[in-house]
Amino acid sequence: SVFGQYDFPVDSCACHIFYEHWVQMQLVISKVLTPDFPEKALDETSGVREALAFDSCQDLRKVKNSLAWTVSTAAQTDCSPGQMSTFIMCSQLALLKNDFELALMYSEIANYQLPFASNCMDPGQWTLRPEDVLHNHRK
Repeated sequence: SVFGQYDFPVDSCACHIFYEHWVQMQLVISKVLTPDFPEKALDETSGVREALAFDSCQDLRKVKNSLAWTVSTAAQTDCSPGQMSTFIMCSQLALLKNDFELALMYSEIANYQLPFASNCMDPGQWTLRPEDVLHNHRK
């Protein structure tokens, strides 16, 4: 006989898959995205650029199907706040490299993720809060 596997619905707040990665990323964000971030970001010896490169930031202009980075990420991830945080970090890294087009692409995707992530962003668990993103990143 054949048994089927029950596919549990995706919980976009669970962050169980790659849990250690998300925890490490929160540590990086808590040390990098601080009030003195602008000054440190301009200091090439501060380690900020290396910290922002914690996650692999692809050049989204080379991805043929943009829906793979927007709709499918939002709908299928088990960690919306982690995905959004990744896009914010990649956006900041692109800005530091003077790649404004890529920074805007990452910012757009991060903003697209915010409605999916905002209900998950307990300040006891996540360094970034929805109001931080609204205040600092949407401008």
